[in-house]
Order: sequence, then C-alpha cells, then structure tokens
Amino acid sequence: MQQKASGERTLYRKIEAILGCAHRARGRVRGVDGLIEAVVMLRSSAFTDFRAHKRKGSALVPCSRDLVAARIQLCVDLGLVDADGGRLTQAGLQALEAGQFESVVGHMTREYLMQKGFDLAQVESRIALQRNLSWLPTARNLHENEMAPVELRLADFGRLLGLLGECGFLGVVQSRIYVPTPRANSR
Repeated sequence: MQQKASGERTLYRKIEAILGCAHRARGRVRGVDGLIEAVVMLRSSAFTDFRAHKRKGSALVPCSRDLVAARIQLCVDLGLVDADGGRLTQAGLQALEAGQFESVVGHMTREYLMQKGFDLAQVESRIALQRNLSWLPTARNLHENEMAPVELRLADFGRLLGLLGECGFLGVVQSRIYVPTPRANSR
C-alpha cells in the first residue's frame, strides 16, 4: 500500500528534501548548522510558503531559517540525521533507497511517538470498543484526552500523525481523523 504525500510543501516533502540534501552534500557539510545552510541554499519548493497580499498579489516565499532548523531537528529526533555531523544515519540512508521512504520514515515516526509514550494500539482498541467507528479521533481529541505525549505540543503531535498518514501508517479521513492501519503494527 503506497500512499503519496498530498502536497508539495508537506512535512513528508520537507523530510525528503532534507535527506536528499544531506545525501548530496555528504562530506561537504559540517554539522547540523552546515546542513541547515545547505537546505536553505537548495531553495526546495518543499520549503516555501504561500503568501497572499491584497495589493501585491500572491507569491511563494522561502520558509524561515528557523523552520528549516526545526524540521532538521525533527529528522535528528526521528533518527534519520546524525546530530553531531549533520550526516544521514543508517535509517536515513535506507529511507533514500527506492521504495523505502514511506516504510522507514513511518516506522521511525511510530517508534519516536512510542518512546514519548503514545500507543497507537490503545487508540485502535478504543475505536474497536465503539464497534462501528463512531469515535474517530483527531489529533486534538487525542491530545485533550491525554492519549498524546505530554511533552509534545498539539501542533507537533498533529504534524507527526499527519506524517504517519502520508506514510500509510494511519488512515486519514477528512484530513483530520486518524485510524490505525495494519501497516502501523508491522515490522
């Protein structure tokens, strides 16, 4: 089951751009700061933002350096990029292999959430108790019902659930509702 990311500027695409940039710049990048600069200089469409202005019209503008740094830090947290050297880890290299990106990134995201205390199986059990999918959780529901990791802000938690959806580990209904898929329990 391959599920492609929906948009050009999604977290999925940002991680693809970071891993690709780290791979192309290997040996030339010194640390995470060097990787941040390399990603900023890449000017990937994944790191653009849509801005609308009444008089000037709309335009795509580059994302801030802080946002690039935050997404690279997420790649470090997920174990895809080495914190010291800014190089790809074994998992990061594996993610770049043909047909492996969704599987590797999805598993690393699931593992990260599990380390933080989030249990997809608990969500699946709660849905099964309803017997007819009458309770389909949103990131906000899970966060407010203390099923989400306490240390993750709602926005970050929602982003990670969205990434799991883009990788095929969660079924996403109406862009906000998450249902664990069989792939979430594999490996």
